Amino acid sequence: EMLNRSSLILDNRCSKILGGTFHSFANVTLRKYSKAVGLENNFTILDQSDSEDVINLIRSQSGLISKEKRFPNKRTLGKIFSLNVNTEISIKAIVEDDYPHFRDDLEEILKVSAAYKSYKRKNNLLDYDDLLIYLKIFLQELSPAAKSLLSKLNFVMIDEFQDTNKLQNDIVKGLTQLNNNLMVVGDDSQSIYAFRGANFKNIIDFPSQFSNVKIITLEENFRSTQPILNFANRIVDASLEKFPKNLFTHKKSSNVPMIVAALTENLQSKFVVDKILELREEGIPLKEICVLFRSSFFSFDLEIELSKANLPFQKFG
Repeated sequence: EMLNRSSLILDNRCSKILGGTFHSFANVTLRKYSKAVGLENNFTILDQSDSEDVINLIRSQSGLISKEKRFPNKRTLGKIFSLNVNTEISIKAIVEDDYPHFRDDLEEILKVSAAYKSYKRKNNLLDYDDLLIYLKIFLQELSPAAKSLLSKLNFVMIDEFQDTNKLQNDIVKGLTQLNNNLMVVGDDSQSIYAFRGANFKNIIDFPSQFSNVKIITLEENFRSTQPILNFANRIVDASLEKFPKNLFTHKKSSNVPMIVAALTENLQSKFVVDKILELREEGIPLKEICVLFRSSFFSFDLEIELSKANLPFQKFG
């Protein structure tokens, strides 16, 4: 999509750029250079649902499902195996840290993991994580095929670098090992995918991982007003690890953000309802008032309080 847009703005040279997500780039590369990593180029890709079904099949055939004993379901096993690949943390450590209630099942979990890998190899199947694993192997082994690919990559750019994981960071190093010409874009204060294995240390440690690094800070903001940015700057200043920056804008406002500490979720909901009633009394239409949530399930208590106050509302996901 982005390459098509670029072609429309500039010219069709943009269509010659290799671009996409890590996974789509890996898919195209592995199809072309499959023999170099011991793959058939007609491999089938398992999406998350397919992967979980295969894991469930192995789980069932292993006789690990019973009414007497609880065993991780297919989704949990999939998460464990995926975290293991993307963070390069052992399954044992992941189970002990994130799923301690399944600690006694570690041996069986490892057996399912081994059987899952064997099943994929036997049936010429790759899941999303395998795409990245094989791409990393292909780049690190630096075969003549890999050198051929890398010789054509004069520039590499990675977006949202703060949300890359250990495996993706290794791939970036592999892609730039010959030309060392890399640009990453990211915000060290905005990493939100740690639950998927993303590690903001990738961007924090970038200057020490690569040579002759130049840091360009993008400090002008075009959306917010200065009081909101002052608030954001104070929060970022408290970070122990960061790239120093000072956000500013030319949008002026006398309104300052308010911080309200509520003892309970219900008191928070009641405060929001009271504030909405005040604004309505001041003549502000309800359609000009919105409440933002990180996730939709955080709104349930507020919905009850809004209904009690006979305040109509619309919920958008």
